[in-house]
Amino acid sequence: MLEVGCIVNGLVPSEPVEITGLSPYPHGKFYVKWTGKISHKAMSRMLTQAQIDALEIVAKEGSVNFKGDPEKFVLF
Repeated sequence: MLEVGCIVNGLVPSEPVEITGLSPYPHGKFYVKWTGKISHKAMSRMLTQAQIDALEIVAKEGSVNFKGDPEKFVLF
C-alpha cells in the first residue's frame, strides 16, 4: 500500500522517488507529491488507483529491506 515515506520506482523513469504527500480526491483519484532521491526535485501529479497499483514500492523510510543478493554484497 502506498503511503507517505515509501520509496517507489515508476513515477520518474530515471530515479526512485520518495512519496511526500498523498491526498484522496473524488472519482478514485489521488494527488501524489514526491521528491527524487537523486535529483532532489519535488513534483506532483494526479494519479488513478490503477496507476498507483502499477508503482513498484522499493522501500519504506525507516524500514530495513533484506531482499538483496548476499553473494554480490561487498564491503569497501
